[in-house]
Amino acid sequence: MDSFDLCCRASEKASWLLEEEVSALHFDYSKAFLPSKICGHGLPSWLSASEQIQINHVRAYSYAHCFFVLEQFILQETCEAAQGYVQDDRDAMSALLKFADEETKHQRLFLWVKNELQETLGIDFQVVDGVNKLADDVCGHCSFAVFLVTLCTEWLTQRHYVECFQEENRSIDSGYQRVFRLHWTEEAQHARIDALHLRRLASEMSDAELAAAVEEASSIFQMLHSVVSQQDELDVANFEALRSKPLSPDEKASILAVFRRDSKWTFFESGLEHRAFRLICEEILPGALAQEGVFQHALAN
Repeated sequence: MDSFDLCCRASEKASWLLEEEVSALHFDYSKAFLPSKICGHGLPSWLSASEQIQINHVRAYSYAHCFFVLEQFILQETCEAAQGYVQDDRDAMSALLKFADEETKHQRLFLWVKNELQETLGIDFQVVDGVNKLADDVCGHCSFAVFLVTLCTEWLTQRHYVECFQEENRSIDSGYQRVFRLHWTEEAQHARIDALHLRRLASEMSDAELAAAVEEASSIFQMLHSVVSQQDELDVANFEALRSKPLSPDEKASILAVFRRDSKWTFFESGLEHRAFRLICEEILPGALAQEGVFQHALAN
């Protein structure tokens, strides 16, 4: 059986030093950074090969930025949860504090990636702002709801690396892939911690309270979906700036449709559909609440 203590031990083995890793990172801008399942599948045929690489680099920037945004509310809620274990479970407290420390390290890594891409590509990337307000809004929901969304996020990062980055490792830049390999190794432990904390919370909640919490989680997904959709729109403008040539309204619409389809799978469906996420839901939620379909209306548009 899993435990917070085992998670701490595994986390220590998987840990890496930011300064060491960053000093060794180099990006090859002649290659794509993101695998095609995350970016590029189904792009309009009128785009040239070089334009498709430019789009990939724009989306690589926003991919790192979106994880920076997601990890802000995860960090905030994890610190809050750790306080609840101070007096009665030091293993849990230690695991959650290490979790929070690693999320901070990931954010610093993503900031480095963003700075590297911005300096090299030479454009002022537009990104969704209000990161702290979004974190406050998300964390205004009950802890169970926030950790359920967090668990989904942890599992989708696993899926991205194993099913996407690793499968296309010969065609994408190894430096960018390395960033998300580092992310993956520590998020694997975070998913275990999320599950342990959710089990404990669920054991103290009635079916009615769990049903209400799931509705809150659905509201969080809707909120995050709106933020990601805004970034999709900004990325069309980012590509236009990098391309240095205006896009027609029809061209913008065709690219935006691909961005929105990709983002829906990347940041939501890849986690909601993950077998491990569904198994935890079946374990801790009553009846129909265990089905991922309860969240789908939040992503309808």
